[in-house]
Order: sequence, then structure tokens, then C-alpha cells
Amino acid sequence: MLSEREAIAALLPHGESMCLIDAIKSCDNAGIVCVMRTAQQSDNVYWSVARPSVILLVELAAQAAAVHGAIAEFTDKAEGYSTKLLTSVLAERVDAKFDRQAVKYIGGLKKVEFFEHDLPSHPVDIKADVQCEHSDASGAIYRFKLSQQDLLLCSGRMILVSKN
Repeated sequence: MLSEREAIAALLPHGESMCLIDAIKSCDNAGIVCVMRTAQQSDNVYWSVARPSVILLVELAAQAAAVHGAIAEFTDKAEGYSTKLLTSVLAERVDAKFDRQAVKYIGGLKKVEFFEHDLPSHPVDIKADVQCEHSDASGAIYRFKLSQQDLLLCSGRMILVSKN
């Protein structure tokens, strides 16, 4: 059985070495809340630089949106799933060899604001709260907020487009 992080990474176009999401806190049809634990990211490509840029927060939001889209596509209804059940659903999704052609890519960013200039240098959990405003076969629009405890780090909107 895949770990939660392995199952999440399998839903991303670039796989585990670039996965920023360590856990899913909640998920429903409207959106997803994920956590990146910076202390556990030492083997991640993004953390190979001395101090990653805050732009990494936008990538975290994009990965959360991708995972939300994959869960919604696979389950038809993400409402009320526990983290353990989500892990199970994700693992089944990976086993089903989902269609990579359905993966969406960042087509644009709007109203992105950074409220901090640097990512914390000490180990922290960064929460990505990503809400879907619209989704169809051609793409999706998500609103996102990233925070560390009660400190807002970044917010904005992203437009995801289908490859086809």
C-alpha cells in the first residue's frame, strides 16, 4: 500500500521528487486543505537551494489544486472523506493508471500577493487552502490562501488549463 505522500505524488505530473504536499487535512467538492511540513522536505528538488523562494507557495497551491481535481474526477464526490479514506481513494486512483492527458497546467495567475518576503527558516507546517471557483473539461479556476498558523503568507487565484 502506498503512503499518503506517495499516493499524492502519483497524482502530480512531475511525481514524488517535486511533491510539496505531505498531508491532506480536508477535502470536499468545493476545495482542499493540504499541509507542507518544511522539516520533511529536505530530499525535495525545490529545497536543494539554500533558501527556497516564496514563489514556492504558488507551486504548493497548484499541486493542491491538481490533487483536488484528481480526487473530484475519480470520486465524483469528495464530500466528507476522512484523511485515511482519501489516502485509500488516491491509492486506488494510482492503481487505476489515470489518464495523464486529463492533467491540467497553470495557464495564469491573478492577484497573487505575498505577505512575507522569505519562507520560514525553521521547521513549520504551511497550510494551503485551495477553493475551486469553476471547473470543466477545458480547465479550472482556483482561489488560494497559504498560511503558517495564523500568519497569511500568500493569496491569489490561478487558472488551470487542460493539455488538450
